Amino acid sequence: TRQATNLMKVTLEDGTSFIGTDTHPIWSIDAQDWRRVDELEEGERVELVEGAISVGKLQDNREASDVFNIEVD
Repeated sequence: TRQATNLMKVTLEDGTSFIGTDTHPIWSIDAQDWRRVDELEEGERVELVEGAISVGKLQDNREASDVFNIEVD
């Protein structure tokens, strides 16, 4: 765990949102590649566990917060 201030809030077209570091990789269906959160664009389709969804809004969230790193094999 560590404190991070390079955070972004991603709001999806269905109104759900998440906050992640600006360097966190997200699978972009449109780019067919991993993109950093700060590279995403509004309207871009991304792949989630539940399926494809479009990015609705991106906002900087520079308030310090604890973040956790996990690895998936």
